[in-house]
Amino acid sequence: MFADKKNDHPMQSNPSSAKGFFPQQADPSYAAFGLKDRLVIVTGGASGIGLATVHLLARCGARIATLDSDEQGVESLRRAYPAGMHLLTNVAHHADTEIAFQNIAQSLGQPVWGLVNNAACFVMKGLEATTEDWDKVLLTNVVAPSFCSRLAVGRMSDVEGGTIVNVCSISSLIAQQGFLTYSASKGALLTATKCLALDLAPRKIRVNAVSPGSIWTESNDRYIREHRGLDRAGSDAAEDLGGKHLLQRMGDSDEVANAIVFLLSPLAGFITGSNLVVDGGYTTI
Repeated sequence: MFADKKNDHPMQSNPSSAKGFFPQQADPSYAAFGLKDRLVIVTGGASGIGLATVHLLARCGARIATLDSDEQGVESLRRAYPAGMHLLTNVAHHADTEIAFQNIAQSLGQPVWGLVNNAACFVMKGLEATTEDWDKVLLTNVVAPSFCSRLAVGRMSDVEGGTIVNVCSISSLIAQQGFLTYSASKGALLTATKCLALDLAPRKIRVNAVSPGSIWTESNDRYIREHRGLDRAGSDAAEDLGGKHLLQRMGDSDEVANAIVFLLSPLAGFITGSNLVVDGGYTTI
């Protein structure tokens, strides 16, 4: 499906909104997550799940670097979080990505603790998909996360290790009509997660996945309003959107960010090779 509340709950950030940013400050109540001053890199960090993750990491006191191809979004991140490093980078372009990681290492000058492979390409086609469609979706959703992981692992501490979270999708777990290209790419990323967990365990590097269900992001807001004429309430009530989930609603980016940040934290120190499904019960049916 489409995948990628201000309150006092210790695992929720302020809402990510298409109307503006809500910069966060380090909050002492988040100290237990053990991410203060640790460097975390988030790809696709300028909107949706990536942006919600950035907000929550900021509340945890983490040092944050982001890579995103959205120029306006990157500029907004630079204004919101000037202490971090936010680079205009398309992760499908490997040479540019390698330069970005080099710049992060040189400018922030500390080992990488965490990587969130969130950037994605939403090519949703069946057998009509061209070789260009396949190249595009596999390059962004499978090859780029693997390349970013290699670059991050090379900059992780030999003593403390580190952690990688790949943002997959429930599309990696179930069949969906017309989703051949996207589902295949996310299924490959999920398998890659398990392989990397096995390969990197001797270096104390944990690798996990998060698989969201239908999430109400800025892009989904625009798409659903344009193609279906539905607002959030209408989308939650629609049988083929919110109605597909046991909780009878679409999820929020913050709810996925909660899972990502938990897996990044030392609190998840005995979890690796796992897939945390954040889908409101969608895949239980």
